Amino acid sequence: MKETKQERAAAAASLDAAAYPQALALYVGGQWRGAQGRDTLAVRNPPNGAELGRLPVATDGDIDQALRHA
Repeated sequence: MKETKQERAAAAASLDAAAYPQALALYVGGQWRGAQGRDTLAVRNPPNGAELGRLPVATDGDIDQALRHA
């Protein structure tokens, strides 16, 4: 039986979600910084819009420190 477009998309979404790192973080000044105390943005699978994870948004302090270490 031939797979439908929806079935292929659902299978791809479950594989993508399983393979995508769940805890995304920023790397600043030699340290990983998680999402605690930061806004986050959704990382989405382009074909189906499924959310794969949440990306922390750098604060002004993160950017200042990154520039000092550059």
